[in-house]
Amino acid sequence: MDGFVLQRWYKAYLKAMEEQTLTLPPHHMLEHKYSGTNNLRQHMLQHEGVSLPDQNVGGRSSLKELNEAIAFYRKVIEDAPTDEDDDDVESLPPPSPCRRRDPSPLPKPKLPYQKNGKAVNITKMKQALAGMGKTIPCSACGDAKSCCKDAAVCLLFDEFDCGEDDVV
Repeated sequence: MDGFVLQRWYKAYLKAMEEQTLTLPPHHMLEHKYSGTNNLRQHMLQHEGVSLPDQNVGGRSSLKELNEAIAFYRKVIEDAPTDEDDDDVESLPPPSPCRRRDPSPLPKPKLPYQKNGKAVNITKMKQALAGMGKTIPCSACGDAKSCCKDAAVCLLFDEFDCGEDDVV
Protein backbone atom coordinates (compact mmCIF):
# COMPACT_ATOMS: atom_id res chain seq x y z
CA MET A 1 0.00 0.00 0.00
CA ASP A 2 2.63 2.47 -1.07
CA GLY A 3 0.44 5.45 -1.91
CA PHE A 4 -2.01 4.63 0.85
CA VAL A 5 0.03 5.95 3.77
CA LEU A 6 -0.37 9.49 2.43
CA GLN A 7 -4.19 9.41 2.65
CA ARG A 8 -5.63 11.81 5.24
CA TRP A 9 -8.16 9.28 6.53
CA TYR A 10 -5.44 6.78 7.30
CA LYS A 11 -3.37 9.49 9.02
CA ALA A 12 -6.41 10.51 11.09
CA TYR A 13 -6.95 6.85 12.01
CA LEU A 14 -3.32 6.43 13.12
CA LYS A 15 -3.47 9.63 15.16
CA ALA A 16 -6.71 8.60 16.88
CA MET A 17 -5.32 5.14 17.64
CA GLU A 18 -2.15 6.66 19.08
CA GLU A 19 -4.16 9.00 21.30
CA GLN A 20 -6.49 6.11 22.20
CA THR A 21 -9.57 8.18 21.37
CA LEU A 22 -11.02 5.80 18.82
CA THR A 23 -13.06 2.68 19.44
CA LEU A 24 -13.17 0.35 16.48
CA PRO A 25 -16.37 -1.30 15.29
CA PRO A 26 -16.66 -5.10 15.54
CA HIS A 27 -14.61 -6.85 12.88
CA HIS A 28 -13.50 -10.30 11.79
CA MET A 29 -10.11 -11.59 10.77
CA LEU A 30 -9.62 -12.71 7.20
CA GLU A 31 -8.07 -16.04 6.33
CA HIS A 32 -6.15 -14.43 3.46
CA LYS A 33 -2.46 -15.46 3.58
CA TYR A 34 0.32 -13.79 1.63
CA SER A 35 3.61 -15.26 0.50
CA GLY A 36 5.79 -12.75 2.34
CA THR A 37 6.80 -15.43 4.84
CA ASN A 38 8.34 -17.76 2.28
CA ASN A 39 11.46 -18.60 4.31
CA LEU A 40 9.37 -19.48 7.34
CA ARG A 41 6.98 -21.53 5.21
CA GLN A 42 9.84 -23.50 3.67
CA HIS A 43 11.30 -24.18 7.11
CA MET A 44 7.96 -25.33 8.51
CA LEU A 45 7.29 -27.61 5.53
CA GLN A 46 10.51 -29.53 6.24
CA HIS A 47 9.03 -30.86 9.49
CA GLU A 48 6.75 -33.88 9.53
CA GLY A 49 3.15 -33.43 10.55
CA VAL A 50 3.02 -29.71 9.81
CA SER A 51 0.32 -28.57 7.43
CA LEU A 52 0.11 -25.00 6.25
CA PRO A 53 -2.83 -23.31 4.53
CA ASP A 54 -2.53 -22.50 0.84
CA GLN A 55 -0.91 -19.18 0.22
CA ASN A 56 -2.00 -16.46 -2.13
CA VAL A 57 0.41 -14.35 -4.07
CA GLY A 58 1.08 -11.01 -2.43
CA GLY A 59 2.36 -7.98 -4.27
CA ARG A 60 1.13 -4.48 -4.82
CA SER A 61 -2.44 -3.72 -3.82
CA SER A 62 -4.91 -3.05 -6.59
CA LEU A 63 -6.66 0.29 -6.96
CA LYS A 64 -9.91 -1.35 -5.89
CA GLU A 65 -8.29 -2.60 -2.66
CA LEU A 66 -6.82 0.84 -1.97
CA ASN A 67 -10.19 2.53 -2.48
CA GLU A 68 -11.88 -0.01 -0.19
CA ALA A 69 -9.28 0.60 2.51
CA ILE A 70 -9.64 4.38 2.21
CA ALA A 71 -13.42 4.04 2.44
CA PHE A 72 -13.03 1.87 5.56
CA TYR A 73 -10.77 4.35 7.37
CA ARG A 74 -12.98 7.26 6.33
CA LYS A 75 -16.05 5.50 7.72
CA VAL A 76 -14.23 4.64 10.96
CA ILE A 77 -13.15 8.24 11.49
CA GLU A 78 -16.49 9.79 10.50
CA ASP A 79 -18.57 7.34 12.57
CA ALA A 80 -16.38 7.63 15.66
CA PRO A 81 -18.20 9.04 18.69
CA THR A 82 -17.12 12.58 19.43
CA ASP A 83 -16.51 14.12 22.82
CA GLU A 84 -19.08 16.88 22.17
CA ASP A 85 -21.68 14.91 24.11
CA ASP A 86 -19.59 14.91 27.29
CA ASP A 87 -20.31 17.63 29.85
CA ASP A 88 -16.82 17.35 31.31
CA VAL A 89 -15.26 18.70 28.14
CA GLU A 90 -16.95 22.08 28.50
CA SER A 91 -15.56 22.55 32.00
CA LEU A 92 -11.97 22.00 30.91
CA PRO A 93 -9.86 25.02 29.97
CA PRO A 94 -8.86 25.29 26.32
CA PRO A 95 -5.55 23.64 25.55
CA SER A 96 -2.57 25.93 25.47
CA PRO A 97 -0.36 25.88 22.40
CA CYS A 98 2.85 23.94 22.78
CA ARG A 99 6.16 25.62 22.31
CA ARG A 100 8.09 23.96 19.58
CA ARG A 101 11.76 23.46 20.01
CA ASP A 102 14.01 24.49 17.22
CA PRO A 103 14.71 21.36 15.25
CA SER A 104 18.29 20.29 15.65
CA PRO A 105 20.05 19.76 12.36
CA LEU A 106 20.31 16.15 11.29
CA PRO A 107 23.80 14.72 11.30
CA LYS A 108 25.40 14.54 7.90
CA PRO A 109 25.91 11.07 6.44
CA LYS A 110 29.46 9.78 6.06
CA LEU A 111 31.07 10.27 2.69
CA PRO A 112 30.98 6.90 0.88
CA TYR A 113 34.40 5.56 -0.07
CA GLN A 114 35.37 2.71 -2.36
CA LYS A 115 36.37 -0.63 -0.82
CA ASN A 116 40.03 0.34 -0.78
CA GLY A 117 39.14 3.40 1.31
CA LYS A 118 41.20 5.79 -0.79
CA ALA A 119 38.76 7.23 -3.33
CA VAL A 120 35.19 8.49 -3.04
CA ASN A 121 32.54 6.12 -4.40
CA ILE A 122 30.84 8.57 -6.76
CA THR A 123 27.97 6.22 -7.63
CA LYS A 124 26.98 5.71 -4.00
CA MET A 125 27.44 9.41 -3.34
CA LYS A 126 25.02 10.31 -6.15
CA GLN A 127 22.53 7.70 -4.92
CA ALA A 128 22.68 9.15 -1.41
CA LEU A 129 22.20 12.67 -2.77
CA ALA A 130 19.17 11.54 -4.76
CA GLY A 131 17.77 10.01 -1.57
CA MET A 132 18.25 13.35 0.18
CA GLY A 133 16.36 15.11 -2.58
CA LYS A 134 19.36 17.00 -3.95
CA THR A 135 19.70 17.73 -7.65
CA ILE A 136 22.69 16.74 -9.71
CA PRO A 137 24.61 18.64 -11.04
CA CYS A 138 25.16 21.33 -8.45
CA SER A 139 25.42 24.97 -9.46
CA ALA A 140 29.23 24.83 -9.51
CA CYS A 141 29.56 21.77 -11.76
CA GLY A 142 28.84 21.97 -15.47
CA ASP A 143 27.06 18.69 -16.08
CA ALA A 144 25.95 15.58 -14.21
CA LYS A 145 28.85 13.49 -15.51
CA SER A 146 31.52 15.76 -14.03
CA CYS A 147 29.58 16.47 -10.83
CA CYS A 148 30.85 14.93 -7.55
CA LYS A 149 34.30 14.19 -8.97
CA ASP A 150 36.31 17.11 -7.57
CA ALA A 151 35.77 18.00 -3.92
CA ALA A 152 37.38 21.40 -4.43
CA VAL A 153 34.76 22.36 -7.04
CA CYS A 154 31.58 20.43 -6.25
CA LEU A 155 29.22 21.96 -3.69
CA LEU A 156 27.50 18.64 -2.95
CA PHE A 157 30.44 17.46 -0.83
CA ASP A 158 29.11 19.86 1.83
CA GLU A 159 26.15 17.50 2.32
CA PHE A 160 28.43 14.78 3.72
CA ASP A 161 30.59 14.33 6.80
CA CYS A 162 34.05 14.07 5.30
CA GLY A 163 35.67 13.01 8.59
CA GLU A 164 38.70 14.56 10.28
CA ASP A 165 40.41 15.56 7.07
CA ASP A 166 37.55 17.77 5.87
CA VAL A 167 37.91 18.13 2.11
CA VAL A 168 36.36 21.54 1.64
